[in-house]
Amino acid sequence: MIKWINILFAACFFQSVTAQEWTCYLNDEKAQPRERLVDFKHIELDIEIMPYQHLVKGRATFDIEPLAIPTDSIWLDAPNISVLGVSSDQNDSIAFTQNSEGIAIKLESPIQPGGMFKLHVDYSAHPQKGLYFVGWKDSADVRQIWTQGQGIDNRHWFPHFDYMAEKQTTELIVKFPKGYPLLSNGKLVSKKDEGDKTTWHYKMEKPHSSYLVMLAAGTYESDTITNARGLEISQWYYKGQEDMVPYTYKGTKEMTEVITDFMGVDYPWERYSMVPTRNYLYGGMENTTATIFAETFVCDSLQYQDKNFVYVNAHEFAHQWFGDLVTSVSPEAHWIHEGFATFFHHYWLGEFFGKDEYYKQLDIYRRASFAASKKNIRPISHSGAGSARHYFKASIVIEMLRQELGESAFRTTLTEFLKRYEHKTVSSEDFLRTVYDVTGKPMNWFWDQWVYRGGEPMVRAELTKKWGKSHLILEQTQPDSFGTYRLPMNVKFAVDGSDREIELDFNARKDTVELPFNVKDVDYFILDNAHKLLIQEDKQQTDEQWLNQMLNDDHPMAVVEAMRNLELADYDNELKKLFEKSESEFVKIKLISMISENQELVDDLLKSVKEESVEVRKAYVENCKVTDVGFLETQLIATSYELRREALKQIIEADRANAETYMRITEDLKTDHQFLYRMDWLHLAHSVEYITEEDFVGEMEKYSGPGYDFVTRNRALMILRAKKIQSEKVIDNAMDAAQSFNRSLRSSGCQYLKALDEDTRKELLQKVMLSSNSLKIKRLERCLK
Repeated sequence: MIKWINILFAACFFQSVTAQEWTCYLNDEKAQPRERLVDFKHIELDIEIMPYQHLVKGRATFDIEPLAIPTDSIWLDAPNISVLGVSSDQNDSIAFTQNSEGIAIKLESPIQPGGMFKLHVDYSAHPQKGLYFVGWKDSADVRQIWTQGQGIDNRHWFPHFDYMAEKQTTELIVKFPKGYPLLSNGKLVSKKDEGDKTTWHYKMEKPHSSYLVMLAAGTYESDTITNARGLEISQWYYKGQEDMVPYTYKGTKEMTEVITDFMGVDYPWERYSMVPTRNYLYGGMENTTATIFAETFVCDSLQYQDKNFVYVNAHEFAHQWFGDLVTSVSPEAHWIHEGFATFFHHYWLGEFFGKDEYYKQLDIYRRASFAASKKNIRPISHSGAGSARHYFKASIVIEMLRQELGESAFRTTLTEFLKRYEHKTVSSEDFLRTVYDVTGKPMNWFWDQWVYRGGEPMVRAELTKKWGKSHLILEQTQPDSFGTYRLPMNVKFAVDGSDREIELDFNARKDTVELPFNVKDVDYFILDNAHKLLIQEDKQQTDEQWLNQMLNDDHPMAVVEAMRNLELADYDNELKKLFEKSESEFVKIKLISMISENQELVDDLLKSVKEESVEVRKAYVENCKVTDVGFLETQLIATSYELRREALKQIIEADRANAETYMRITEDLKTDHQFLYRMDWLHLAHSVEYITEEDFVGEMEKYSGPGYDFVTRNRALMILRAKKIQSEKVIDNAMDAAQSFNRSLRSSGCQYLKALDEDTRKELLQKVMLSSNSLKIKRLERCLK
């Protein structure tokens, strides 16, 4: 969903933040909102969707009001849509011209500001984007349609002015084959059966952006729960998968209550629904009142330990406020959408799974932010900042703002911001102004360095003793173009077994802080004791100090920082002691990943690992060579598919002579929703000749076909390519995959086809060229030539 743009040039401005200096900001052409001549008040779609033909047809009706000046011209985005006619209540035929991007409508006379105009557009479309059809041309058990509007893809299935800053109420009247439940935004007004079709009527009473308009229909069932605030929540699932609902939607009621309480503003819409979809393009999408998410998050009790819906669930629900209720006026403030959604899902992970999970994710977000700055220094307010900044860095920036304002002021600010701009659009500056209005604190310096400027501060810290006095020397070492940061921080010093803390406001390139104790007595020090600042630290400590920090600090982030700065091969006894005493899964998992090549220590840790959680045992088996086959055998029935798979692989490697026995006792173990465990089992069984080539190919062919989700098909095609299996059925399935709208599946299909011998590829290309489908030819040519 992130659109990358090229940087054309940089513009430099003279700023006075904490010191006068030149600071460079990147120009962003997409930061400006799109020009609008009219205000679309309401959209009504009265359409029929014919899934077997991948066709949508019907009428779009718009209630339109000119803005400041009279106009006789209206533009609608409508790429590859066949417009059959344009009319109004007063005129049966209105002139229009159409090109590849949309339609320009010319009215007979200008409509005046303050007057309302109703426009009708009759159309049909075979959409290549925006509206997707799954399973209707196959013999698949799962048949679906679903939409993905963000960023500007809804324009491919209904004509409209497709821009996030345009908000209107919407109404969808959809005729669809009978027997397939259909979901859209807002309240279900009516449902009427007519022969072999059903007409569904959904209506939104409050305005929202058009990219949030959604449809989903197919082989679904649903149930409804109600949280403590009275919000009705619909949980959709595939027929026959009722047993997966408790694990897929685990914690949903509690999550919706906690996030709503934090917002300080009631849930702003009529109801809320969640619906899984096959071959979905992303993790999830926050359509107003109805989240669509990838079926890869549908899980049972075992897959819940490996991959679950918890964080995506919280992320998309938080978007109902940040993104749906309050919307960016242009891509400049996209970070407000994704940053707050990530902030809230991160907060919920800490509440639901514990602080350890919070810190584990924080470590990922920090490292992703730093990695992004190695590529370019776009700020979070740049439209091309990318996911690492719009999501991860922005959430850390919001957390830093929370620390700076204090909990009460931060929450009050969010509540005021949401109330002030409900059903409106905002810029980054609007949020800054709200902070000032609520707290009285001018936070321009914060916005300048964290929102409008790219890169992150790099701080070198060193303890010294000069002229009989002890000092902490701090220096900002980031490039000059990053500017100088103001860094409020609490520095902790462990001195002779007790903690001493000093509050600093470090706002210069270099500063020296006199310390009220002897640096020789400092066991170690923590530069940012709150572990909230997004800074790259270059902390000068001795190995002994790093070791003291690793063994004695009680914060997981500090412990992991110390491990990363030590040569761990020299500290087997200390690491074993740390593993045994630490209560942090995050610390233990990081420790395991760092010592995986130290076989003696790996073996020494096994006794402790046996008593650990699934996550720690999984990290141990995935990262290390396990020599205790008896332990591995116990993991074959662990409550995790990934742990079962890795244990079986290691057993076969260690005891190939008894491979047949192990394959037999694991043959009928339950597999996950995506069949990943089953396919890996088949791969191993074929490798040790437990099953025949015919049996292996027969089952794997099935998983590579269109009756399965793209994750399943990707794994099947990868295994079949590695095994050099080139059956006619697999080639057909790869050809189908290579034409998919899902980029990941398309790539897997292409990789398989490219691995075919040249004569086979030439023969396939000749068949492709006979097709009348230009898009099919274009996609397959790339794979076969």
